[in-house]
Order: sequence, then C-alpha cells, then structure tokens
Amino acid sequence: MSDNLYNVISPVYFRAKLDQKSEIPLDGGKGGGHNGGMDNVWCARVDERLGRLEIDVHGIKTALDWVKVVLSLLVAVMMGGIAIIILLFSFALARFEKVDARFEKADARFEKFDARFERLENKLTEEFRAQRAEVAAQTSAIANALIASGQRAAPAPVMPTPAPTKKP
Repeated sequence: MSDNLYNVISPVYFRAKLDQKSEIPLDGGKGGGHNGGMDNVWCARVDERLGRLEIDVHGIKTALDWVKVVLSLLVAVMMGGIAIIILLFSFALARFEKVDARFEKADARFEKFDARFERLENKLTEEFRAQRAEVAAQTSAIANALIASGQRAAPAPVMPTPAPTKKP
C-alpha cells in the first residue's frame, strides 16, 4: 500500500494497519507490548472516532468543492460582465465616431455659409460705399447749384414740443 496523503488520513488505512500483525514483537516475544494489549472496546472507540473524522473530512471536502464551484461561477460572471462592458464601450466609441463625422460634415457646411456671408458682406460694403459716394456727390451738386443760383436754402422746419400730459 502506498503512503500518500489520502491514505495516511483514511480510516481504512488505519484499520488495515491495526489489523496487521507485526512480524517483530514489541516486547521481544514475551507477551503483549501494552498492558492487556488492544481490546475490542478500544478498537471500537478508535473505529468510531475515525468514522466521525472521515465524515468530517468528507464534509470539509464537499464544502470546499461548493466553494470552488461558487467562486468559479463568480469569476465567470465577472468576466462576462467585463466583456459586456467592453463590448458596450466599443459600440459607444463607434457611435461617437459616426457622430463626430456628422459634426465634421456640418462644420464644413457652416464654413461654406461663412464664406458666402463674407462675400456678401464684402459686396454690401462696396455697394454702401458706392451709395455714400453717390449721395455725397449729389448733395455736393445740389449745394453748388444753390450757391450758384444765389438762393438761400430754406431753414429746417421747427417742430413744436408736445405739452406734457397729466397722468391720472
């Protein structure tokens, strides 16, 4: 029989060792090595204690097996949760890239409108400058014509100020 760890703590191993007769007597062959030897009551108590020990060891092994199962399930659930979170973040990142592309397109459109408004602003500025020059030229021509004719310009009409009203 090999003496590995399980065999050393197994009650069956102990019983087999107890049942084996030693080839060499402990007292040199003169009688029992113990006072009275091993009686059946003592063997029964040892068997009972070893049986309880075997039941306890089996219970501990079963409990450890359940702990292993629960921990394995917990680790599997955690890994699955992490995988789901990574998957969601990758989908969100892809979605953000699409939204970013849309913003880039919108930005390009706004730049086109901005360029159009700048051109319109430049055209309006030139048009208003030309109108001011034209109005100034016409005003100058009218003033010169009045001066040349010797007439005085009519005074600007004076507006009467309204009377204050009483508030009730």
